[in-house]
Amino acid sequence: MGKEAFLSFDVEELSDSLCFGQKSRKKDLPSAMDGMEAFFSLCEKLSVKATLFVLASRVDECLPFLKRALDEGFEIAFHGYEHVLASSYPLEEFKRKTLEGKGEIERKLGVTIRGYRAPGWAITQEEYQALPELGFSYSSSLCYGKEWACFLPPPKLEGYRKEDGFLYRGDSFCEFALPTVPKGPFRGLALGGGVVPRLFPFRDTLSYLKTRIQNGDAIVLNAHPFEFSRFRLPKGLGLHFYDRLYLEKGKASWAKRLEGMILLLKKEGYVFDTFSSFLRSPRSGEIASSEEGGGKV
Repeated sequence: MGKEAFLSFDVEELSDSLCFGQKSRKKDLPSAMDGMEAFFSLCEKLSVKATLFVLASRVDECLPFLKRALDEGFEIAFHGYEHVLASSYPLEEFKRKTLEGKGEIERKLGVTIRGYRAPGWAITQEEYQALPELGFSYSSSLCYGKEWACFLPPPKLEGYRKEDGFLYRGDSFCEFALPTVPKGPFRGLALGGGVVPRLFPFRDTLSYLKTRIQNGDAIVLNAHPFEFSRFRLPKGLGLHFYDRLYLEKGKASWAKRLEGMILLLKKEGYVFDTFSSFLRSPRSGEIASSEEGGGKV
């Protein structure tokens, strides 16, 4: 493998965020889907194609955006039937909901979905092991850094071989794990999206990213509609201070920061691709499947 980079986007509404508990007044929330247009504009500006991880519960309202994404060569992957932790379901219900939601998106968009991302980057060992039988060729769900106190420790990938830092390859399944901060007080936190690149000093993010580049690590970047949206949160939502901080802070500069990360990776010789396209290419070293994944069929 060479220097590989992947831009991913979780297609979910603001009210889908795990920051909102059962007591939160979700009905009072604004929409964040205007952020999809801003994300597409950034991709067009930088000539980068992304993989969109879509919730089945949001496919109807996002249909025009998703069809546009397919026309522009993006990949459609699966993010769950709804945005709740996979561990919320018994195993058999997880399988049923996953097959139902995956099939719904495939029918409405005319695609074959090969990729999966767990809501909250959290999935049990049993659920993870079931993904191949549910029709998936890869996942981008795991973050091997600090234990996620509010979610789950990542599954153990026994029998997988590790390549380029964050790519784990099994016999017929791959995990594109999220890169983590390699050093300093934030070591182990996700580097490609979320708290570190959006809320902390950007010079630190670039420094961490340069360390990963020097290691030749594969890099997964990820974003959400709310991070590009112009919404303002109303008061009285029952949010903890840190949840409100996560949802609001850094949005104004996020597009420029993500652009800076992409430009740095390109400058260093990284090639951006969708996950399925990479797995079908000679660059991957192996062909995961001869079928198209997440694109038009």
